Amino acid sequence: MPIIQPFTHSSRQDVAPQVLLTWVDEVFDAAASYINPLNSVEGRAGFKLVTGTYRGTPVTIVRTPLGAHGTLIALEELSRLGANVYIKVGLGCAVSPRLSVGDIVVVSSAIKGDGVSRAAAPLEVPAIPDHNLTSLILEVLESNNMKYNRGMTWSTDLYYSNGLSSIDQSVYKQLAKYALIMDPDTAALFTIGLLKKLHTAAILVVEASQPKGVVRGELLSEEAERRDLRKRLVNGLQEAARIAIEALTLHHEHAVRKTSRRT
Repeated sequence: MPIIQPFTHSSRQDVAPQVLLTWVDEVFDAAASYINPLNSVEGRAGFKLVTGTYRGTPVTIVRTPLGAHGTLIALEELSRLGANVYIKVGLGCAVSPRLSVGDIVVVSSAIKGDGVSRAAAPLEVPAIPDHNLTSLILEVLESNNMKYNRGMTWSTDLYYSNGLSSIDQSVYKQLAKYALIMDPDTAALFTIGLLKKLHTAAILVVEASQPKGVVRGELLSEEAERRDLRKRLVNGLQEAARIAIEALTLHHEHAVRKTSRRT
C-alpha cells in the first residue's frame, strides 16, 4: 500500500475514521466551516480533504469529483487509511412530484443504474446503506424538528440526460414508481461499502425536478435567475452538511461508549 494515496494525496495521519463525502462545493465549504480544522490536503483530479474535530470527534470532509468513479476512488483510498464510516451529501433530481428544491432525502436504498455498482457486484446484490448510521441521521433530523423525506434513489451516470438516455418513457415511469429522486453515485457508495464492510449512508438535497420542470444544473450558479430557488437549495445543502456531521459524531460517541462498556 502506498504511503501517500495516488488521487487523494492523503496519508494515515490525514484521515479520520468518520468521513463526510461530497462533490458539491457548497456542502464542502459548509461542512469545513462547522469543524475545528487541523489540516487540509489537495489531491489530484478535484479531490480535496479537510480534517478536524467536531465536539471532540475527528471528522474528515472530502470533496470528490462528480460521479460514481470519484466515490469509488475515495472509498478505496480512504479505507486503506482506516476510515470506515461515510455519509455522502449530494444533489439529486426529483422524480416524485411531492419533492421540492431544497428538500432533504435520506436514502433507504438505490437502484443500480450506474456502471460502478454494476461492475462491482451482480445486480442481485442490493445497494443499501448501513441501518444504524441511517438511523442516526433520522435521529438528528427529528431532534431538530426538521422536515425530511426517506426513500429510494435511482443512480445513473447521466447527469445531463436530455437526448442522451437510452431509457424509454415506459422504463422511466416504471422506475419512477419506486424512486423519489435520481443521483449519480449513491448506488456505488452503498455497493462498495457493502463489499468492503464499511458503514455508509447518504443524504440527497433536491436541486432539480422532472415533474416541476426545474432543469439540472440550473440553480448551481450563483448568478442563477431563480434566486429564491437558489437560496432554498443552498440552505438545504448547508443543513444537510450539518446533519451529516452531527450523525457522524453520534456514531463515534456510541462506538466509544460501547467499547468502554466492554472494558
